[in-house]
Amino acid sequence: TAPCSLTWLASCVPNATGMIRKGILVFKPIGRLLVVLAFGWAGSAGAIPVIVDGKEWLQPVDFVNLSWNTTAAVCNSTTGDCGPGALGAVANMDTWTWASTDDVNSLFNFFLSGDPLGPGPSQTQAPLNTFFPDFFAAGFLPTGTGNTLLGLTRETCTSGCGGSNIAWASQFAQFQTSDFVSTDTILPKSYSSQTIGAWMYRDVVATVPSPTILPLMTFGLAALGFSRRKLHS
Repeated sequence: TAPCSLTWLASCVPNATGMIRKGILVFKPIGRLLVVLAFGWAGSAGAIPVIVDGKEWLQPVDFVNLSWNTTAAVCNSTTGDCGPGALGAVANMDTWTWASTDDVNSLFNFFLSGDPLGPGPSQTQAPLNTFFPDFFAAGFLPTGTGNTLLGLTRETCTSGCGGSNIAWASQFAQFQTSDFVSTDTILPKSYSSQTIGAWMYRDVVATVPSPTILPLMTFGLAALGFSRRKLHS
């Protein structure tokens, strides 16, 4: 199918009205992987990130009203690596990565059933509430009214897009009768909107206790046992 055009508000997200809703859900339903850590986030004024399948995702709503060009001034559009400095609602983008189309495909595929997205820009549609509830229950916040989340990826469309200054965007949306997911929306690099953010993530690094902790714990328990025996004697 052809990618969504600049008329996506009419053709791809007919119910979007450009308002941003703030609200956070932090736990997925029983029977699915817990994918949100709602603690320990010093959010730098941003919304709580969402952890899915080994990646920590910043909320696209943190980057609304930023064009692709503005985002590319902080994050490398080739490697995705972001440098130190503020972007949107996030005070320091160091260690974060601007997602590629296939990065977002992998994120969306975690919640999809049936045919997966990718490789490359693609889309899928399913009956109402097939995968939409799980995605937003994971903690993602809409960038449009209620049922729409749209964010820029770092890649640009190089052919068949009507020009060279075109960027790819990815959306998770719900229509009146269906759930719709796409990574093939196209937008001008200079375009910004209060309903369009950006997809940013970093890999989750598991923390392993230092080897010195175990001897210390052993010593502490032994000392506790000795003190208790001495007290009883």
